[in-house]
Amino acid sequence: MGQDLLKEAIVQFEKTKAVVTELNIPSGWLQTIEQMISTIQSYLETTEGYLAVLKTTLALKKERNTAPSFNFSAVKEESIHKGLNFIEQDFRQHYAELKHTMYLGNAEGFENTCRVHTSDTFQRALLDDCLYTIAQRYRLPITSFFEEEYHYFMERINPEVGAWQYFPTVQEIAPDIDDLAQIMQFFIHIGKKDEIAKHCQKAIDTAINSRSCANGGIETWILPKHDLTSLQQKQQYFNESKWGTGPDVEVVANFLYALYLYDPKAYLSVIQKGISYLFSQQKEEGYWESRWYYGNYYGTYVCVRLLQCFGEQYRNQIQCAVNYMKTHLPTEPLSIALALLTLKTVGVNTDETAIILQKQLLATQNASGGWEAMNFIKPKAYEPYKSETLTTAYALKALCF
Repeated sequence: MGQDLLKEAIVQFEKTKAVVTELNIPSGWLQTIEQMISTIQSYLETTEGYLAVLKTTLALKKERNTAPSFNFSAVKEESIHKGLNFIEQDFRQHYAELKHTMYLGNAEGFENTCRVHTSDTFQRALLDDCLYTIAQRYRLPITSFFEEEYHYFMERINPEVGAWQYFPTVQEIAPDIDDLAQIMQFFIHIGKKDEIAKHCQKAIDTAINSRSCANGGIETWILPKHDLTSLQQKQQYFNESKWGTGPDVEVVANFLYALYLYDPKAYLSVIQKGISYLFSQQKEEGYWESRWYYGNYYGTYVCVRLLQCFGEQYRNQIQCAVNYMKTHLPTEPLSIALALLTLKTVGVNTDETAIILQKQLLATQNASGGWEAMNFIKPKAYEPYKSETLTTAYALKALCF
């Protein structure tokens, strides 16, 4: 109905435009009418995109995955078992709920074979990180499951760059160090560190050599500084006009952490310079503000996780972040999980705040076994990505850490 109204509005404004043009009287009406037509066409494409995403999501949920998951029958804690069962239900639908689906139309300058794009590469890497923690805690037989995940990621790597794009089907999006970092961590967890040197070294070198900044930060997009191909020039244009350029705190922290796990000696200088950048971005209250993620808890978690690798060396900055967590207790489940993870990362497991957060997290679990989807990733203005599956995964990771 909304689309019909918008289409009819365009028809009527076109008639009005014809009348004004025929009168040939100097005025601002012609420009005003053209602006309205353009605005309504934009609204129309927005509704078309919304419906296309909705139809795609519904279609994905009808798919069935018969591949084996992993056995978690050894987990006796009811909340953890129910949460894993909830995640498995989405796995049976090929992670339809976990996937991120977006509409990127021609009106915005995108030129691809399709307008609706679906991906879960980054989300699965985050999910697998959470499942790794849970599997370690309960010694679950998850090797075969992770082997399949490894093949899934390798099928989606950009072989020319040696990294991953958030949406592989969108040519205007360059590979980025956040996807690269998350999948590097997965490879390391499952004992495939050699695959990083084999497939990802070019991307790592490009990011460090071409996209390091004077302040120690590293830009998010993996593009060479000079001699860009026509496609890379297009990606750079979209970085400057839509996605944004420069380093992003939470992305830098995630990448530096991956480098530390990969080869701390070889990348010590890069990591130390990056940490200096992170210090410059820490707010007086103790948190780090993210550009790609909602709230102050994800960015703070990944920064603290990195700093904790160096023991007491950065105790003041870590303590400042811990104090923020203790004085700004979140109320929604994803932020509760991230705040609890931050405290547990630095060994604050039995602190009163950690106990309160753990109780709150358990109290917000739904009867289905999952936790409510909360705004998480900021891909575009007013189009947040959120997922019950991913919130549930982080909740379980925080409880099992």
